[in-house]
Formats: sequence, structure tokens, C-alpha cells
Amino acid sequence: MRKTKILTMELQKESLNVLYALVLVEETIHSLRRIRENECEIDAQIEASIQFSSRYGTEAEEEFNRYHRPRKIPRRQDENPISASLIPFRAFYRKAVIEVLDSLITEYNENLKQCLEKIKPLADFVRPPLQSLDVQKMNEISSLFPPSIKVNAECLHAEFEIFRTVVEKSNDPCKTAEDFCQQAHFNKSIFPNVYKTSLLLL
Repeated sequence: MRKTKILTMELQKESLNVLYALVLVEETIHSLRRIRENECEIDAQIEASIQFSSRYGTEAEEEFNRYHRPRKIPRRQDENPISASLIPFRAFYRKAVIEVLDSLITEYNENLKQCLEKIKPLADFVRPPLQSLDVQKMNEISSLFPPSIKVNAECLHAEFEIFRTVVEKSNDPCKTAEDFCQQAHFNKSIFPNVYKTSLLLL
């Protein structure tokens, strides 16, 4: 869970761009899956919660026993009433943690899929090394802008082809999306539509 907290902090950075944010969300999903598939990880989360609550004067097991009526394993699973055991504290919360993790993984996956589908043209635009793109792809990028910002697809296409050639032949080619944004900012007076697209990414 510590890794998940670190990823959350990364998502709050001012320098974050959309593509990197999606990478961090994907890593968060992998982290949650790892916890979901490892019983020791789940038990560690439960133990951390017990310690956290005890710091504030709450005994988790006592609270559990107070508000949860003990339930016995059904007879059909255990015909011997002497050996029938009560559902324990950790088993109850292990099940609850798994339900929460399953819900989060499903929701994050769906959100990630929708975002990736929507911004794929933008990802193609800034992915190093910069590649030539057709006008249709520029139309798709133009459609991502809010109504208040008009970007002509053909102008963007012409600007990008020149920008791409200049940057890739320079001594400082784009290696990351951040490099692309810095180059676009530096040349914003020459390539205003490319610059607007970099702002959209950010």
C-alpha cells in the first residue's frame, strides 16, 4: 500500500502530464492486484488498520465483537457442532478488503480504458521519437480541445511536420513528453498550434 501512496503523491505533482498520469494509474492497478492476490499483503493491511485505530484509543477486535453478531459455519459445511467455529475477525475483514480491492480495480480499469481511447491521438502526437501524422489524426486531436479554443487541423499538421523535423535534427531531440512540451514552449511564437496542443497534454 506504501507504493500506492507514493503513486498518489506523484499524481498530485504540478509537472504531471496526462500520459504520465495514466501510466501512474496503471501502476496503481498493478499494485492493487498484487495486494489482492497475496493473502499476506491483505493481512498486512488489516494489521496496519488495527494499529492505526489503537493509536486513537479504539480496539478493533472489541468493536468488531460489539457490532457483529458471531456467525457459525453452516451445518452443511461442518456437520459436527462441536468443531463448528465462529467466523473470526480477520476472516471477516479479509473478505471486506477483497471486495473493496475488486471494486477499485474494476473502476480504475474502466476509467483507464476510456481515457486511453480518448487521448490516443494526443499520445501518438507527442510520443518520441516524433513521427509524421496525417491530417485525419490532426482532426482527432483538434476535437479534444474545448470549444473556446479553435485549432485548425491542417495548420496543426503543417506546423507539426516542420516542428518535428527541426526538433529531431537538433542536438536536443525529444526523449519524453516533457521534452516535447519544453520544446513547444520555447518555440511557441513559431508553432502556436503545437504549443496549444502541449498545453492540452499538461
